[in-house]
Amino acid sequence: VEVTAMLVAAPRIAAALGIPNSHAGWILNAYLYPVFVTLLLLLIRNGDWVKRVFSPWGIFITGLMLFIIGNLLSGLGSTPSLFFAGRIIQAVGGAMAYLGQLWTAMAYFKARLVTVMFWGECGLATGIISGPMIGGYLAASGESGWRMIFVLNAAVALITIGFGLTVLLGRRSEVAAEIKTENARGTGSSHAIYWLLGLQWAIMAACVGGEFLLSNQLQLQRGLSSQFVGWVTAAASIGAITGSGLVASWPNRLGSWLRLGLVAIMAALPAIGISLTYLPGLWNVPPLFVLGVGMGMTSVSIYARIAEFTPGEGFVRVSILYLLAQQLGNALGVQIVEAMAGMQSHPLVPALVLLGPLVLLCVFPQQRKAMGRTAIEPLSHS
Repeated sequence: VEVTAMLVAAPRIAAALGIPNSHAGWILNAYLYPVFVTLLLLLIRNGDWVKRVFSPWGIFITGLMLFIIGNLLSGLGSTPSLFFAGRIIQAVGGAMAYLGQLWTAMAYFKARLVTVMFWGECGLATGIISGPMIGGYLAASGESGWRMIFVLNAAVALITIGFGLTVLLGRRSEVAAEIKTENARGTGSSHAIYWLLGLQWAIMAACVGGEFLLSNQLQLQRGLSSQFVGWVTAAASIGAITGSGLVASWPNRLGSWLRLGLVAIMAALPAIGISLTYLPGLWNVPPLFVLGVGMGMTSVSIYARIAEFTPGEGFVRVSILYLLAQQLGNALGVQIVEAMAGMQSHPLVPALVLLGPLVLLCVFPQQRKAMGRTAIEPLSHS
């Protein structure tokens, strides 16, 4: 909700605080860029330092507390400087909470990691769908209506802290627990981890780029409304819930789900390019849904496999790398589409270019080990 609500509310916020339209994009970027920088600094500073200072749930709760403080400062601030200071504090807290979320899932729920990732996908997809509606409604509710977005963010974070402390306090870590697997140990495990991280980067570039391509083409080339495009792109979020739900229900063959998800993405992107050229707007819904299914299947499968290959002492570093791979993939996907748009290329061209890194990674020998079988508790047992 934090990011998607800002996409709609940014013009109102800029007008209320006297921010020039040319700088309105910083309302969103003042959160996104510091998130990336914070994760990068945590990686450079070394995960061992993080583990000495924080517990898994400790960094999660601390991040949420900073997120609350930043939201209140932005929501109550009367000047651009206070607003942007709050946005930066939000971003630092958000980055810590992202890391804490993954580290906590690995440390305390490793045997049910696929189920945890499924519910994470549900939350993410719900936020993507509801964020623009919430942001638009609150921003239009009055001169100061946009401030309620930050109050809502703070309230949700506070509730999350309460639930988190209730569940985690006194719970024994599962870091030392063994998960039965055929291929999870061996000299090639580190290579498999880096291959999976690279694959996640390529998948995010392909999926986010595909959605951005569709949004740009429908709005700029066909002149369709942003509301219509918002409903169309919701198909990807629904697909992500569907795909991750399938993996969580039958998690014993993560490698098979990963392959199936890759096939779905590789089929959906060219289909989007073709439908954008020859078919009406609603015909883009089926391939976008398939793209979302592929993204849900692959993202959950990849992180579950990474968790199996990663020893307890490597959780923090690998989690940061996973989040950075997602952020860099998002940026790459958007940049590819923008570059291709500048060349006024056929919509099928950027769709195929987005598949390039994905296809290249699939020929690496590490993919055999990374896609091995596993045995993790299914969704119905949680």
